[in-house]
Amino acid sequence: MLPLGFCSFLVFGMLLVLVGASHSDLTTSLGFDLEEVGLVGACVSLGLGAGVIAAGPLVDRFPRRPVYCAAALLGGLALCSVDASMSFPRAILHVAVAGIGAGVFETLLNTVVVEQYGEHASRPVTFLHSAATLGAVVGPPLVALLASVGGFVAGFRATGLFMLALAVWGLVAGFLAPRPPDTRASSEEPGARESLRLGDPILLGLCAISFAYIGVEAGLTLFAVPFATGVLHESPASGQTAISIFWLGLLLGRLALLFSRREFRARLFVVSGVGGALVLLIATGLQLGGMALWYGLCGLILAGVFPALVTLAGRHFKAARGTAIGLTVGAGSFGGFVIPFAMGVGAEAFGVRSAVAALALACLFAAAVALPMARAQHPAADAQPT
Repeated sequence: MLPLGFCSFLVFGMLLVLVGASHSDLTTSLGFDLEEVGLVGACVSLGLGAGVIAAGPLVDRFPRRPVYCAAALLGGLALCSVDASMSFPRAILHVAVAGIGAGVFETLLNTVVVEQYGEHASRPVTFLHSAATLGAVVGPPLVALLASVGGFVAGFRATGLFMLALAVWGLVAGFLAPRPPDTRASSEEPGARESLRLGDPILLGLCAISFAYIGVEAGLTLFAVPFATGVLHESPASGQTAISIFWLGLLLGRLALLFSRREFRARLFVVSGVGGALVLLIATGLQLGGMALWYGLCGLILAGVFPALVTLAGRHFKAARGTAIGLTVGAGSFGGFVIPFAMGVGAEAFGVRSAVAALALACLFAAAVALPMARAQHPAADAQPT
């Protein structure tokens, strides 16, 4: 399962940066402005959110193979059918449908890995999400190479073909059947829940942190090119490089976590949020050059947030892992829609520099939400999730 999961998340990472890396070509070929490209990119996250939330109950109740294959097929067909003359609404439809497919198989794979590895899931989950960051690192230069031959359409269709290949692989992969709810959770693990309640403070906190984190990730990716060209007066290639370096920072940070044997704790969210906010405020406030360097530093600081969210959601809500993970990731995908869209509106009104600087507020929000969770943790529970 891990080989299929690794390749799936690799393609997932390419999808995350596809619109941002194609920014210049989309504005040139289709005539989109900053707000429109921001909305197209945000709709990838909106589709992801719909997919991960819908997938939760499916993953908890139904055979996984047909769900996975249908999701990969849907995403692949949506991307392979784009063309250079499509309208703005049609562009939104294509990326949103691709996001739905990717969101479904993301939740499915996250759930299967947490089920399979149980209390030791931190490292395999981090391994999968390292593949997503690798895909996001190689995505921008691959899109730039393909764009030189066939415009933005070539990059979209190549990503679609990869998703279709995953659908074929899924036909022969071995998937775990859904497991019955684990009703022993509360006696075996401090803080674990026997059932899932939508108003549970832990679930709400994880969803809020996810909303902010994915919004920051999507915002940095989508507005790297306009920040490079409009604020630093550099070439679009500088922004594409910054996207790759940001995701390389995430990758290196996750690889470091992969070789660490410590389990995730809520204080990671606090440290990452405050650190990310400081870097963003300093870099945008001083209008620093060397954009790739501070983008990469942001990636390193934020590397552990998403794997920790997935792992802790799956551990705290053992009776409905798929649903809990789906809600947590879905909230993040909603943030990935709302925050870039708001950035696009803000960039048109106040400039790209202000829009990127405002991401520091999202980082601080995540840290503030996580602070009570970190304080509530028992000192003796170092090896337990929070």
